[in-house]
Amino acid sequence: MLKDIPKIIGGAKTLFVAMDETGFDSVLRDDREICIEFISVCQYDPEEGFYLFGCDKDFNTHTDFYYDTLDDALNDAKRIYQLDNIEWTQIN
Repeated sequence: MLKDIPKIIGGAKTLFVAMDETGFDSVLRDDREICIEFISVCQYDPEEGFYLFGCDKDFNTHTDFYYDTLDDALNDAKRIYQLDNIEWTQIN
């Protein structure tokens, strides 16, 4: 179950979030391995593009990818995280 999801992640409006308790991936920051537990698709206002963020357990962003369309962002997450299906939660 998703915890309280911030409406703003990395300064951008949160549109979709997915969670994986075992982690989607991990990244190395300052010699520490950080688990990417949440991925989110967000949009900066007034930009037209979309960002796919990889976030830790506290929704701090550690990776980001830019896309021209929402569909591109949602679909490319499957390729990046090597998953056939991602259960997105839409944020209103």
